[in-house]
Amino acid sequence: MKIRKNYPEEYERTNVKDFIYFEISYKNLQECITVFENLSLEDITEIQKFKHRLIQKYHVIITFAVMTIESFVNDYLAVCLTDDFFSANLDKLNINQKIEIIYALLWDEKLEKSKCMFKYITELVRKRNSFVHAKSKQCNLVVLEENFFDETYNLDNYETKEIKQELKKIYDIFISSLEAIKSIHLFFLEVDKYDKNRHAVARVMGCISSDKRNSIETLPEVVKKEINKMENNIKKIKKNNL
Repeated sequence: MKIRKNYPEEYERTNVKDFIYFEISYKNLQECITVFENLSLEDITEIQKFKHRLIQKYHVIITFAVMTIESFVNDYLAVCLTDDFFSANLDKLNINQKIEIIYALLWDEKLEKSKCMFKYITELVRKRNSFVHAKSKQCNLVVLEENFFDETYNLDNYETKEIKQELKKIYDIFISSLEAIKSIHLFFLEVDKYDKNRHAVARVMGCISSDKRNSIETLPEVVKKEINKMENNIKKIKKNNL
């Protein structure tokens, strides 16, 4: 078996879908942020409707983020180690095991599992697995107090408190979604550090830029700025509302 230590500068592959999966994940998150920014934060009904829709989108964001990494890793190993070797020996391994092989076999490096990137990916895969292998569990029935709806109950205070609680849940989902995008970015930064031919950030995450004039050389900085901008927009939710 001939081992390539780097991705070839010129290559022809079919069924490469990492950039498609990333665009689905990223643009779903981007769309949710835009909708939230135009949401009435005094209307509990609208907030709850948005949260319900966000939870649906969250499943898409997380699942396709993992698919992005998995698709990329499979292609990278198949190109560097040949399709036949990958299918026979590596295909059934989990994502983390495949990433460790990339570090050890192709980059001659030991993967430090304490790396922020590795922790992000491990947690991301855990969330994806909880979605696609969902299991129900026992819960306790909540019984309302007898005076919950009596005349003395302050409904205005209750609604204000409920809005805060819902906004906190929305914020947590946004943060978790952002971590999914950052997981991809951190991993691809590592790829580009060790393999100058792959241009992972530019080629997979390039959809972040709406300016078609950007090149492989300029796209990484654009991607970094757009992710930072997204992070700042999400943090404003906590600053302004929580």
